[in-house]
Amino acid sequence: MEFSNLLTTKEAHLRQSEKSWQTKYDALEEQRTKELAEKQQSLEARVRQLEEEKNTLHELYSKKVEKTGRRFWSHKKKVKSQTQLEEAGESDKEKKKEKKLKEKEEKKTVFWSWKHKKDSNSKVEETAVCSVNAGQQ
Repeated sequence: MEFSNLLTTKEAHLRQSEKSWQTKYDALEEQRTKELAEKQQSLEARVRQLEEEKNTLHELYSKKVEKTGRRFWSHKKKVKSQTQLEEAGESDKEKKKEKKLKEKEEKKTVFWSWKHKKDSNSKVEETAVCSVNAGQQ
């Protein structure tokens, strides 16, 4: 008899424990669903706000296009600027070639002038040594 009383008390205790855990689980589940619903509403509101801003900006852009009669990014303008860049690039290439040629000429003259200076100094030294040797004899 004691054994069956012990089993019934344990069974009652387990049922009570299961009910309390089920209650806690349900409360947490309900809280989680509420939080998710709030986040979903918040995100939907943000999306609506961004769509309204996009539409406003689109309307302003359309008005500006109507006033000026051209779009902000014009294909013709790109083509024109591209040809201008190519022409500028060709003149830049010519200038660079001329500059390189001038630099090469300057390097040659600098090298030869350095060599001439060295040759003239050695001649001066040779004449000085010769005159010293001649004086000693």
